[in-house]
Amino acid sequence: MAWNAIDHDFIARHTRDWDKMVPFLTQYAPEQVAETTGIAIDDLKQAAYWIAESGAWMSLWTMGLNQSVTGTWHTNALCNLHLATGAICKTGSGPFSLTGQPNAMGGREMGYMGPGLPGQRTAMVAADRAFAEKQWELPTGTIREAAGFGTIGMFEAMARGEIRAIWIICTNPVASVARRDGVIAALQKAECVIVQEAFEGAETVSYADILLPGALWAEGDGVQVNSDRTLTLTPAAIPPPGDALPDWQIISRVASAMGYKGFDFTSAADVFAEAAGFANPRTGYDISGISMNG
Repeated sequence: MAWNAIDHDFIARHTRDWDKMVPFLTQYAPEQVAETTGIAIDDLKQAAYWIAESGAWMSLWTMGLNQSVTGTWHTNALCNLHLATGAICKTGSGPFSLTGQPNAMGGREMGYMGPGLPGQRTAMVAADRAFAEKQWELPTGTIREAAGFGTIGMFEAMARGEIRAIWIICTNPVASVARRDGVIAALQKAECVIVQEAFEGAETVSYADILLPGALWAEGDGVQVNSDRTLTLTPAAIPPPGDALPDWQIISRVASAMGYKGFDFTSAADVFAEAAGFANPRTGYDISGISMNG
């Protein structure tokens, strides 16, 4: 089967606007694609044969594709290839992004993304705000209804001077966030940049006014959650070096020093117990029957 035969015979069967696509595709003959991408023509043709002859195929990719400077176009192209070949929404087919599962689940279940609240709740919903205020023994109306900027918008607002301080934990935005120059400009504009990090050589550390030494996951007690929602107790394997502390201890110490109540945790089990109190029957999130103490 020739390259062109794959295009016309296979893709055309699954594309409504095939007549419109032909002129576009003719601009990307194997030679042109090989020159643009640096991939050998034989490898390109082999991939095309595999896709064309399989009938059903899956693509799995990790954050390197998503977080490149053209990540949106990369994933868009890959999803379009599934659409063009009809390998989507059927058994054995489809595009699957292997994202950072712990962070994704943490955002939903612990409520650290945007307007999130623990237990898959959101500050945009009055009942969710009221529930969280009751759990934390806060006066009614303490939690404001707000969505925040989002990651990109946050750095843009920082560059404008609307956000004057930032505390960065468990992420390295100078290396991972799109538009690196904008991130650096924002950090340089901020009046106070606090970076909580386990590795001195992380790119964002260079822009820190205050560097807090965080412990690695193996240096503190915790619970890991698998993709299938299996929870695994992970006791500390080794003590953290020097002055490093688990993230929850650093946050609790700073919050208590600033006069905030409710941060008098004595162990990771105390933190987990608080999270267990945020069961959500509406979404099915419920770890209330689990304890780190057995």
